[in-house]
Amino acid sequence: TPLAVGSLGIAFHLIPTVLKVEEGSPAAKAGIKPNALVKKIKIRYPENETEADWAPIPEVTYEFDDKNKNWANAFWEMQVRPGWPVELTFSQDGKIIEEKLQPWVNPKQKPEEQWSLPVRGIRLQSLREIQQADSMGQALGMGVQYTTNSAKDIYLTLRSLITGRVSPMELSGPVTIAKVAYEVAHDGYAQLLLFLGFLSVNLAVLNFLPIPVLDGGHMVFLCWEGITRKRPNEKVLTAATYVGMIFVLGLMIFVLYLDIFLRALS
Repeated sequence: TPLAVGSLGIAFHLIPTVLKVEEGSPAAKAGIKPNALVKKIKIRYPENETEADWAPIPEVTYEFDDKNKNWANAFWEMQVRPGWPVELTFSQDGKIIEEKLQPWVNPKQKPEEQWSLPVRGIRLQSLREIQQADSMGQALGMGVQYTTNSAKDIYLTLRSLITGRVSPMELSGPVTIAKVAYEVAHDGYAQLLLFLGFLSVNLAVLNFLPIPVLDGGHMVFLCWEGITRKRPNEKVLTAATYVGMIFVLGLMIFVLYLDIFLRALS
């Protein structure tokens, strides 16, 4: 039985060969090494529990060879039995070894939430398209188009935040920005420059929002002065400035909280 990935519309067989062992995992503690060949899996009842405790869910055994490609069945059976001990028979270094493993269970999740679907055997990459300018004018045009599209994306994101289509919890602060910049830098200088350009456009758009203490807020007051031919009331200017400052500082504290406490420490 192949393992299906419904979101991609494909199904594939998994070979019972160990390609990698995570350090500190139950498999590593059992001495399993890369290139070990899994022969059999038996999912047992938890310790001190019997068939009567789990009826009608039985213990199950699956064997693996060229004809019996049962890894998908074994995988799904383990999902509905989170934390059940597993007796694993495998071939390693020319020997047949039997080990009893205790799968790791996330203590923060309830039993019904224990579900794992690793995308094994599939390596997904982002779709990339190389755009190369043939002249200086074309390069400038591409830069203007990229800047315009980036500005539109930022305004659409702000609108989605206001309408509730995007959660404020998706916002990021300097910690996440630095992390993303570090990852982008591994793709080369061109990608890093594009990312820095996107950040510059982002800051320009945010700076021009009609919020006091930002340039956009000053522009609103200047437009008011140009239309009415008189300066706004000083008390109004002071109050608006304080409100804008509180809003900006509150936003900074909020995104730092998301970065440090909800992402970096999780």
